[in-house]
Amino acid sequence: MQSSVIIYHSFFINPMRRLIETIHDIRPALIGTAGTGATAILEGANAIVGILVGLATLVYLIVRIRKELRKP
Repeated sequence: MQSSVIIYHSFFINPMRRLIETIHDIRPALIGTAGTGATAILEGANAIVGILVGLATLVYLIVRIRKELRKP
């Protein structure tokens, strides 16, 4: 009798509780799905960022080498 009263009470006092509990249960799956999607989307951005960083490093090294060669 006690458990049925608790279930009845929690369902009708807070009808959103069931929805909130369901969201908490599927949260890890949602996070995993979002991570997989972000990886697929950002794959192209990773290549672009790598190329830009490589070019910036190349320019930096050229400037440093020229500066060292011009020293008296």
